[in-house]
Formats: sequence, structure tokens, C-alpha cells
Amino acid sequence: KNNTGDNKSLSLSIGGSGGASGDGGATTVSNAGLIQTVGNFSDGIAAQSIGGGGGSGGKAIIGLSGVIPDEYVNDMSNLQYLSALSGMNDMTISIGGFGGAAGSGGDVSVTNTGNISTTGIDSIGIFAQSVGGGGGDGGQGNSGSSGQLGIGGFGSSAGDGGNVSVINGSADQPSGQGIIQTTGKGATGILAQSIGGGGGNGGDGAGKITIGGMGGGLLNSVAGEGGAVSVTNYGIVLTQNAEAAGIIAQSIGGGGGNGGDASTGGSTFTLGGFGGAAGNGGKVSVTNLNAIQTQGDTSSGIMAQSIGGGGGNGGNASSSSVVGVGGWGTSAGNGGDVQVINGVTGNATPATILTVGNQSNAIFAQSIGGGGGNGGAGGGKLGIGGSSTSLLPGAITGNGGTVAVNNYSALVTQGDDSDGIMAQSIGGGGGSSGGTAGSGIVAIGGVGGIGGNGGLVSINNQNLISTHGSGSLGVFAQSIGGGGGAGGDASASSKIGLGGWGSAAGDGGDVVVLNGTFGKQLAASVTTVGDMATAIMAQSIGGGGGNGGKGGGLISIGGSTTGLITDALTNKVTGNGGSVSVSNYAQLATQGNEADGVFAQSIGGGGGNAGDASEKAVLAVGGIGGAGGNGGAVTV
Repeated sequence: KNNTGDNKSLSLSIGGSGGASGDGGATTVSNAGLIQTVGNFSDGIAAQSIGGGGGSGGKAIIGLSGVIPDEYVNDMSNLQYLSALSGMNDMTISIGGFGGAAGSGGDVSVTNTGNISTTGIDSIGIFAQSVGGGGGDGGQGNSGSSGQLGIGGFGSSAGDGGNVSVINGSADQPSGQGIIQTTGKGATGILAQSIGGGGGNGGDGAGKITIGGMGGGLLNSVAGEGGAVSVTNYGIVLTQNAEAAGIIAQSIGGGGGNGGDASTGGSTFTLGGFGGAAGNGGKVSVTNLNAIQTQGDTSSGIMAQSIGGGGGNGGNASSSSVVGVGGWGTSAGNGGDVQVINGVTGNATPATILTVGNQSNAIFAQSIGGGGGNGGAGGGKLGIGGSSTSLLPGAITGNGGTVAVNNYSALVTQGDDSDGIMAQSIGGGGGSSGGTAGSGIVAIGGVGGIGGNGGLVSINNQNLISTHGSGSLGVFAQSIGGGGGAGGDASASSKIGLGGWGSAAGDGGDVVVLNGTFGKQLAASVTTVGDMATAIMAQSIGGGGGNGGKGGGLISIGGSTTGLITDALTNKVTGNGGSVSVSNYAQLATQGNEADGVFAQSIGGGGGNAGDASEKAVLAVGGIGGAGGNGGAVTV
């Protein structure tokens, strides 16, 4: 009871938390015998460790009425305060249950000195994988149309992928051992992979005051990291069908969980849940010391890749609330460092790589930063779109890692779009911010996310490279900065509409190519036969600035690109191109149209476009476009 003697009631519903899951254990396989499989989906060796997924939080739902007995009401000292705050006789609160934490994948190790043969579709020679479990989702918190407060449960942390190691053959093994041969489509010789689990999604909220659940974005709850992946090959690897690479080594960070929506009609205040931060890709290293041959389209000799997870998206706010703020998208994961070593100095023959098929590079090494999460939509009389990682210090889109390739053996490709060496680092694109919806008084679009930087790319080639096919470059080294995220649009039916700012883009990283050694002009010769088959191409490209959002309403102001906040945080606008250096000591020969000997380039990103103002506005002001980035120094 309150001081006037009136009865007060509290209805409280809290969803149960999801249970935590266990980790996957360590997995170790050692084989010295002969393994043969005949049939589809029948690997020679399959070694896995998988963490369990987190349990989902329970729903908390209250109807139009619900009363706690008087003897319990008198013990709740804050009930009178909350009721007075709300200005209502009864207090109804619903909180969705939190998701349970997921388990991590354990370490996986495979050592093979025997021979392996498979003949079916998707029948991999050696498959080694560690996978972190996905975080549990938060439960819905719904206090009904007359309830005062509804909070969606938080999504939970995901599990990390464990470290994965594969050793095929041995340095001192007799000839004829450690041979892997596959003949089916999709039957890669060696596949080693570590994958972080995705963060749990936040639950939806509903009530007069509504807050969507966070997608693992607070309380240090993030998506899982990809573990380190290492492959060392001393044996011969042969594949004879499409989509069957010789060696694939991958580490992938988990994606951030999405924030829950706050979507009840007639709410006073709604806030979309924040998205969860994504996991990073781990370090990937491949050392090959024997022959690899593939015969089929999309079948590279070596593919080494690290990918950061994408940031979680912010939840949407109700378009019919008094104040509606979209949730922020959050940070993406970085791509890890990638290293490939093929052959050893002075021993050129054993590690020859031959691919026969289109889109089949001899060596493909890549690091990619994840894209930033998108902001949620705002709404209501005062609607503010959610921003994408641009207002949180240090919380940006994922960067590409360092990529290094050292080749000491012959590389030969026969097919279109099949490079001898392709090495690439790419920064993730900034997430787009949320717009606004509904016929509000003031509508403000969110701020776009900052693009990630491309990393350093380095190629050292000390043996011959030969390609035969259109678009099949000898050496291709590239670093690209991610584009800035776009600002959100303001609702066209609002009275005052301010378009959100676009954000700054990422820089392209430095690119270094060394081909051959002084005095040995024929040792590292590069020969290409085909149109658009340049011998050496080195390129650094800055990302383009994010576009400003459209203004709306009677007073309409278009959003600028790479505006005041992101300039202050990054001290730059559009992405710059990095420095590019090519040093060649060997013979280069091309046969075909648009096939240069050496093509080296650094390009600054283009400035983002400003947002338009509404044509129907009484006062209309367009946004300010962003300046372009600078190209870096180029040395050949």
C-alpha cells in the first residue's frame, strides 16, 4: 500500500536462463596404414571437436492483469517508488531470460603417414575441424499492451573454435607414402578448419517502456574466435574433379548476435537492443613440400583463408512509440594473418603445383575483416536510427590481416581466371546505420560504421610461374580498405528530418612483390598466355566514404558523409591507398590482349555522396559530400 492507503500491485515475470553447454574435447588421430573409401560423403579421416550450443532463455509474458498477494507487496520497498514513477496504480514488468553460454571446440590434431584414397562425392581425404557452439538466444520479455516495462533477454557468448593441426607425411618418409588421392566432386585433399560460434540473439521486448535484448553486446559477451590452423604437407596430393582443392586451411570468426526488437505499439519509450561483437579469424599457415595436382573447376592447389565474423545488427524500435531509438550495430571481427610457404630454397621440383580447370589458382591466400553490424531503425514522435559502431571508441569494422606468400617451386595453371599466386587482404565494410519510420515530429538517421583497413600483402616468388587462360594472372597482390557505412534516412513523413552521417572508409594496406633474385633471370620467369593475363599485378585501394542519409519532413537536412564524429575519431575521411612496391629480377612474358608485364597501382577511395533533402520540404538543406582519399607511393 502507498501513503494514501490505495492498494498497489506488482506483476513480475522473469524468464529462466538457458543452460550453459560443455566444451568439445581434444581430438587426436594418427594413421600409418592404407585407407580407401568407396561412396559419397565418405572421408578418409574425419576428426572433429564441436562445442555445445547455449540454451535459449525462457519467455516472460504477462497478460493484461496479474497481482502479487498483499503479504509480498509489503516487503517490496521499491514498489511504491516504481508506481509513483509510472503514475499508474499497478506495475507490470517482464524480463526475458538470458541465453546460456556455449561451449568451445577442442583442439584437433591429425598426423598421417599412410596412403588415403576416396572415390565419392564430398569424400575428403583428411577432414579436421573444430567448431565453437553458438550462444543461446535471449527470451522475449512481454508485459502486454498495458504493462509498464518489457526487457528482452540478452543473448549469450559463443564458444571459440579450437586450434587445428594437420601433418601429412613426414620429412624422412620413404617415397610413395603420404599420398592422398580423391576422384569425386567436392572431395578436397586436405581440409583443416576452425570456426567460432555465432553470438546469441537478444530477445524482443514489449511494454510501455521497451528495451530489446542485447545480442551478446554487453557483459563481455561476444561471438567465438576462430582458432589457429596449421597444415604441413610432405606427401603427394591429387584431386580429379570440380570443387576439390588440394589443401584448404581456414579460420573463421563467429558472427555477432543480433539485438532484439522493441516493437510494441503505443509505447512511451522503445530502444532496440544492441548487436553483439563478432569474433576474429585466427592465424592460418600452410607449408607444402611436395607435389599438388588438381583437375577440375574451382579447385585451387592451396587455399589459405582467415575471415573475421560480421558484427551483430541492432534491433528496431517501434514506429508508433513516443521516443524510439534503434539499437546500435557492433564491432566486426578482424581477419587473422595468413602465411603460405611452398617448397624450400634450392629444391624446386618436389613442391610443384599444377591446376587444370577454371577459377583454380595454384596458391590463393586471403584475409578478410568482417563487415560492421547495421544499426536498427528508430521510430515514433522522436525517432533516432541506430548507429553502426561509429560512436564506440575502438569499435569499428574488422581489418584484414597480414598476408604473406613465399614460393620456391614451379606453379602451373591451365584454365581461365586461374592465377599462379593470388594474395589479398580486405577490410570489412562499415555497417549501415538505421533509418527512421513513422510520422514523427523529429527523425534523425543513425551514423554509419567506419570501414576496416586492408592489411600488408607480401609475395616472394623464386621459381617459374606459367598460366594458360583468360584472366589468369601470374602474380596478383592486392590490399583493399573497406567502404564506410551509409547514414540512415530520416522518415519522409516527419516534421523535421535529419539524414544520418555516412562514415569514414578504411585504408588499403601496403603491397610488396619480389620476383626472382639478381643474376638469376630465368629462375623465376613468369609466363602468361591469354587476354587480361598480366604477369605481375600489385594494387592497393582505399575504401570509398559512406553516403549520407536522406533528410525528410517539412524541415529537411540531408546527411553529410564522413562527418564530424568520425573525423574526430579517425582523423581521416575516405580511405587512402597504401604504398605499392614491385621488384623484378626475372623474365616476364605475356601473350594476349590487355596483358601487361607489370601493373602497379595505388588508388584513394572516392568521397561518399551527401544525402538529399526532401523535395516537399519548406526548408531543404542538402548534406556535404566527402573528400576523396589519396593514392600511395608506387615503386617498380
